Amino acid sequence: MKKLTIILISIFFTTNSYAIKFENCYDANKLVQEKIDKIKPSSISKKYEFLEKEKWVPWRELGITDLKTGEPLMEMKLETPRTPEQEKLAKEHEQEKTKLFKQALLDYKDKYRDKYYDGSSYELDEWKILPKSKRMQKTYIKTNESLIKNETLYKDLGINKINKYYVKINLVTKGYIEGNLIDDRDGSLQDFFRFNLKNGTIIISKDKSLSNNIFLEKCKLTGVKRESHYLDYWWAVILIIAITFFIFTQSGKRLKQIRRK
Repeated sequence: MKKLTIILISIFFTTNSYAIKFENCYDANKLVQEKIDKIKPSSISKKYEFLEKEKWVPWRELGITDLKTGEPLMEMKLETPRTPEQEKLAKEHEQEKTKLFKQALLDYKDKYRDKYYDGSSYELDEWKILPKSKRMQKTYIKTNESLIKNETLYKDLGINKINKYYVKINLVTKGYIEGNLIDDRDGSLQDFFRFNLKNGTIIISKDKSLSNNIFLEKCKLTGVKRESHYLDYWWAVILIIAITFFIFTQSGKRLKQIRRK
């Protein structure tokens, strides 16, 4: 019994020490785009060179403000409308650009760089796993200075001192954790998230096919050695249940033997 107790305690602390975290994430989309721009074929860029000469001008306010500047964001329009042929080429160019960007994003393996993360407005900024509820939890805590400086903007956006939101985990492999954002208003599932357990990136998109609006974050990954131990948690739970069942059955047999004597 003493040995069994030691085993149970060991399992308990092993499962509770699980601490994979994605910390201090920064926007990596711009870095990916810079790589694409360096390898852009001249033949393709020449075909769409008219796009680089187009001039976009402010049209109307979008009704939201820029998070950094606090200024109203504007919807833009072309100063000179495109011809039907140019419109066709513009759509074709957008499709090629999206395809190229998606592939470059999936291939992104650059190391984490502290210089790209601006943590001046955060006391804490991290993702962590909640194994029991099968969720990823995002927590970010704003500095008091940031709250005072951006009081009106944060109030409009619903940003508080301590902020949390969650992603429901749908799939776990040795390399990835996948899930969908949980809408805190009605519990519905929204954007798709893929957490890479090897290079610390997070891919966010409207759906799992990554067909549109793809966003990439690069994070400081901690708590991972060679592979994810998330599945080990569930094996530990199964083991505890098995041991408990074993103790129960053995105790029952022992009571029967005592009664017979």
